[in-house]
Amino acid sequence: MCGEPIVKAGEHWTHIGPNNPRHPAWPAVAPLPLPLDRPATRAAAFLLDVAAELDRAQAKWPPMHSLHEAYAVILEELDEVWQLVKQKQNERDPEAVRKELTQLAAMVARAAVDLEDKGYRV
Repeated sequence: MCGEPIVKAGEHWTHIGPNNPRHPAWPAVAPLPLPLDRPATRAAAFLLDVAAELDRAQAKWPPMHSLHEAYAVILEELDEVWQLVKQKQNERDPEAVRKELTQLAAMVARAAVDLEDKGYRV
């Protein structure tokens, strides 16, 4: 392995370093040589994006109140992915696909966290 896939930077974890385009508000750290061809490293980078999206959503919207509300929010995000799936493959924007998948994963995580606070075991 060329380096650690993620590093501690203040109170946050980051994976690229100074001027990270996905997390411009995060503190800068020295860049690490990452083995980006490894699925675990790419998954870790994706999960960092999910965590950042979850933070944004929690700052913007109140907690989910019920499993029914969680289902509706997740279904809305899934429908946005479905809209991209229906496009011709050569017309899909890869950044839009990643953005929607990140938002979908963040809402699933949010549902788990919010509903656990309401007594659900997830």
